[in-house]
Amino acid sequence: MTAIPAFPPDSFDRLGQCHDERETVGLFAQRVDRLIALLNHSDGCSRIAETRSRWHPGKSDNRLFADRPIGAVEYFHGYPAHWYFCHRGGRWEPQFNVGMFGGAPGQRRYLRFGVGFCLNLNSKDPDREARLIDLRALFQGFLFLIKGPYRHEFRRLLGLHRRLTLERDGLVPDPLLNSADRIIDWLLAWEHPDGWLFIGESLSPDLPAERPVLENWYELVKVIDRTFAAWRPTWVNIWQVAGH
Repeated sequence: MTAIPAFPPDSFDRLGQCHDERETVGLFAQRVDRLIALLNHSDGCSRIAETRSRWHPGKSDNRLFADRPIGAVEYFHGYPAHWYFCHRGGRWEPQFNVGMFGGAPGQRRYLRFGVGFCLNLNSKDPDREARLIDLRALFQGFLFLIKGPYRHEFRRLLGLHRRLTLERDGLVPDPLLNSADRIIDWLLAWEHPDGWLFIGESLSPDLPAERPVLENWYELVKVIDRTFAAWRPTWVNIWQVAGH
């Protein structure tokens, strides 16, 4: 696809040295643009976009992720040593999310992809309180699914991830929640869901088997698309429980 590697180890080093959003976005805009463009043409992401457009007729589009022309400067976000983007209009939905944490070798550094819930009011949307209520209802629908007969299917889904990763506020990733059953039990016991939650897969530049995938655009997009496609039935079921 290109002679330029996707996300080699030195890109994680450079991300770890970024101190704010402007620096992070400026450094990674070209790579994120390419990743978004490739994902938007992948089979799994196209099917998700088609499904979502049926629920949001006014937003019909075959691109799952916003890109620079339609997303202006807010199509992806950056923080010190971190960037992420989610599907178009996904802030108040169970969101297909891709993110990257940087640092020196031996530090927390990986590329993640999966589904996240941003259960907080960290937004400039004027109707954010009402939107958060809707998102919490979707999250409760998710818990309802995995509490019942769908638990077996959800366990199977998590078992597909080669390196299962759960992020939550204050502990990213959570080293104790490293198996499907532990994650499910923790979710069902979470008394007051709040903040950021992500469940999915990750790749580390420090693991010899994963480094070549991170460096190869074709292999990386294939792995991310496969993960999103595997999550699609669960994502659809969450919306159906909510009445869509």
